Amino acid sequence: MFAKRIGGLALGLATVALPLTALATPASASQHDDRHGDGSPSISIKDVSYRHGDFKVKVKYRCYTDQNDDHKGHRRGDKGKDDKVEDGTIEVTLWQRHAKYSGDEDVACDGDWDYTTIVLDQHDGHLDKGKAWVKAEITDPQDETDSDRAEVYVKKHDHH
Repeated sequence: MFAKRIGGLALGLATVALPLTALATPASASQHDDRHGDGSPSISIKDVSYRHGDFKVKVKYRCYTDQNDDHKGHRRGDKGKDDKVEDGTIEVTLWQRHAKYSGDEDVACDGDWDYTTIVLDQHDGHLDKGKAWVKAEITDPQDETDSDRAEVYVKKHDHH
């Protein structure tokens, strides 16, 4: 079984010997890059790490505002006066039976693919050895959503 030691915690896969990023990109998420001709938001989990007491989740995302749903000539840096880029929100949660970590970030919905890393804060309990789950959800200015899930394995708990 693949396990990667990071700080006092090891994250790895619960069932197959593949890198964590492979688990974090299930079939539904791998289709995100190809299926968006409709202006819907898209998100996929790319990495989950633990360092110095912090969980960090890296995601790839894209979202649109009403003005650039048509995909015509709207690129970062050449927005016209009337092209208003609005913010969407990404929320990430990592949980286990009696533990929950979460974080969120506002992101620009300009129609371009981008990456961001979200630091999670501890809300309840402490992680124990065993399976944990991560969910990332993006909501665009029109309240349309997309989400992705990943499963990680906690090899050693850390009560910081």
